[in-house]
Amino acid sequence: MIRNIKLSRHCRQEWVVYIRMVLVMGCVSVTLLLISGCSLSPDSETLQRQSKTLIDTSPSVSDGVYAPTIIGDVYSKE
Repeated sequence: MIRNIKLSRHCRQEWVVYIRMVLVMGCVSVTLLLISGCSLSPDSETLQRQSKTLIDTSPSVSDGVYAPTIIGDVYSKE
């Protein structure tokens, strides 16, 4: 019976070590993702291409898709 208690304690200790390793690896991964994401800079070619394209300012709702009352509520200038 004492041997079973030692086994269960050993198993618990292994789980604690495993959970700690997973948490540490997760924190390291998140930190690396944040650092790499913050250091990215915009590509000049992409910025130039976006500045040349015209932005469509017309409403995106086509005729007949929504009921007229919904279109009036969404696009009203009240």
